[in-house]
Amino acid sequence: QAVEPPPWPASSSARCTDTKKAADSKASSTASAPDSRGNVRVFLLGGANDHVKRMEKVVKSLGGVCLPHRKNQYDPQCTHVVLADLKRTEKVLCAMVAAKWLLGEDYLTESARAGHFLPETS
Repeated sequence: QAVEPPPWPASSSARCTDTKKAADSKASSTASAPDSRGNVRVFLLGGANDHVKRMEKVVKSLGGVCLPHRKNQYDPQCTHVVLADLKRTEKVLCAMVAAKWLLGEDYLTESARAGHFLPETS
């Protein structure tokens, strides 16, 4: 019999719920292109606001979806987390535990040059 994981602390739970509602409405209203496996890439971005705005433009131009940016807060709906700097934050630790793609900003730079999302392992 499966054991349910313990609930998030109230503060994290509230943040994730608010983010989830915003992401649901944003994702449903945004047309996005699936990857080669038919999956839509849902990005959670991290870094300074100017970096995040640049990364959002790239993600959207390539057909991905960006979840609302909230400093250091994780959203379980993401498939990829892209960061300017790798720091030990809630966003990074949760992404690692949930086995999400954790990528550097250069992943988006190279994908933009190629005109499509590159394989995450390259």
